Amino acid sequence: MRLMPRSTSARLALAVTASFLFAFVLLGIGVHYAVSAMLIQDARELVKVDAAGLVEMYQDDGGAALLAELRDRIASDDDPDAVYALTAPDGRVVAGNTPVPNHRRGAHWIEFTEHSGDGDLRVVAQLLRLPDGTTLLTGTRTRSQDRFLGLMLRTALAALLVAASLGALIGWMTSRWVSRRLRHLDNTAERVGGGELDLRARLDGSDDAFDRLARRFNAMLDRIEELLGGVRHATDHIAHDLRTPLTRLRNRLEEARQREQDADAAARLDAAIG
Repeated sequence: MRLMPRSTSARLALAVTASFLFAFVLLGIGVHYAVSAMLIQDARELVKVDAAGLVEMYQDDGGAALLAELRDRIASDDDPDAVYALTAPDGRVVAGNTPVPNHRRGAHWIEFTEHSGDGDLRVVAQLLRLPDGTTLLTGTRTRSQDRFLGLMLRTALAALLVAASLGALIGWMTSRWVSRRLRHLDNTAERVGGGELDLRARLDGSDDAFDRLARRFNAMLDRIEELLGGVRHATDHIAHDLRTPLTRLRNRLEEARQREQDADAAARLDAAIG
């Protein structure tokens, strides 16, 4: 089973469409990666500001004030996407609204997935080890960022369908244009082969590959016509040079035929004259 079409025009159309789609997909991946990185960076900046405020409270008022603040924030739920956890030195969670995932020791930033009734939510969090041995986890759920990325992905898929249609149309138009240019050369060659030696391929003055090919094709026809003219000129000279001795020979054969009395010899002379 052949995967590629036999027609060169069809292959050209397929190549143009594939190139168009590849460029679009590559651009889409780059934009998606850049936007995703920018959103994650913005989320980290928000987390850093929030964590800095909590650390400042801890430094001014102590661990009890920090614990009370965390519990108040968790209970009030003013920011449903905010994530907090305070773990004791032995790993026990003292306060928090999310399970603390396993992480590499000494990690400063972590990303994990939180399973809830709303589905899986991505969390970007910062880990800070406090002087009393506790660890403060401050983070945010990337709900809005993920929704935006999902919307962008759906829009990109719709745009991909449009790009595929547009690429196919451009490929088809390109193949038609190439076929039309080559068809003119093919028709010219066919008519020249049929005897129209003075016919020439049309030039459009673009000096592109097809125009240069047509110019070389016309030069080849000019050379062929020149060579044929030389052959005709040579044959005319040969015919002229042979005409006089042949006429003399014919006259002598006719004279010999008139004088010949033998029937067999006369018949042979008639055959030589004819």
